[in-house]
Amino acid sequence: MPKPPIEVAYEVAKLVFQGVVTQGAGARQLNTENNFNINSARDLIMVFRHLMQGESFQRGLSAPDMDYFLTSIGEDYGPVCLRTAVQALWLHLRYYEGIRKVTMHKLRRVAGAHQAQAALPESLLELETNFKLAVQRSIGDSTSERQDRLKGASKIPNRTAVVLFAFVRNPDVVAEVLLRAMGICERCKATAPFLRRKDNTPYLEVHHIVQLANGGEDTIENAEALCPNCHRELHYGAPSLA
Repeated sequence: MPKPPIEVAYEVAKLVFQGVVTQGAGARQLNTENNFNINSARDLIMVFRHLMQGESFQRGLSAPDMDYFLTSIGEDYGPVCLRTAVQALWLHLRYYEGIRKVTMHKLRRVAGAHQAQAALPESLLELETNFKLAVQRSIGDSTSERQDRLKGASKIPNRTAVVLFAFVRNPDVVAEVLLRAMGICERCKATAPFLRRKDNTPYLEVHHIVQLANGGEDTIENAEALCPNCHRELHYGAPSLA
């Protein structure tokens, strides 16, 4: 199955930026092999270069295409390069909105989302990634294996120094709580709003009833599986008068 055009354009732009092929050769490849307009092909290649160098640019991408470029830059080059690319996008927005007298809401949302991601310390990104993988491994284990580990697990999570302190949560607690919920929010009792793209499991978030930062235990009894709406309400909603 052929790659989507934007993925091909990204790979060619990378080769041009790395000096493997010339800009002209890359644009001609996109034109002849992937049916890109030759000028659009040049623009895509130049936008990638400007993003990598943190420079303003005039010809932009659609919001979905820009989102793909930034996501890929973050994955391929890390958060430092992603911050540089987001800076370039903000410069582009300032330029384009200034001359057109418009507000580019979709591109602004893309910039804001990636700016928040790039702001996380690299060590914290790695910590979160490793934790998610550990949860997936725990879900794949048997209930007895998880229960055996939980019996000997500390109720108070370790802390690790990144740039700030983050709790090293127990993946078995998350796995057990998600399996206990069986796809139903344990607060509002609604079905999970959607299935995860990668494995089709119900999307729920595990919330600590007494927050770890407040001395709460990292245990099944102190955790519940919530839909995103309930989870955000507990963290950010106005206190209930009931």
